[in-house]
Amino acid sequence: MAANTGNTPYRLNYSRRRLIDADLRKLQAELKGDLLFEEVDFSQNELSSTGLRAVLELCKRCPKLRILKLFKNRIDDVGAEGLAELCKLIPRIEEMHLSHNHMTAAGVIKLVTAAEQARPPHVSPL
Repeated sequence: MAANTGNTPYRLNYSRRRLIDADLRKLQAELKGDLLFEEVDFSQNELSSTGLRAVLELCKRCPKLRILKLFKNRIDDVGAEGLAELCKLIPRIEEMHLSHNHMTAAGVIKLVTAAEQARPPHVSPL
């Protein structure tokens, strides 16, 4: 994948890249090991729940992750289930930006329920 000038040591920025699911295989090969990113941004792409799996695998390697931006993609209720699992694995996540996707009320309820159940008492709700 082309170098992304929006990246910093704490922010992985692949927003507005017209990425499709297949593009994420290349990214997985480039980013290895534990990652220090606090913010991961794949907003405004063409990612479905299939591509989201690769993003979630990357996020699982970011123990300091606080902000996940996925708005304006094609993520559906299957993706909401994956995001719910991420909330359980990284309960300290503070923000998920998910507007303009293809989730129904059922997917959103599953995600919000998982986030609330996993949230430590001293952490603000998403």
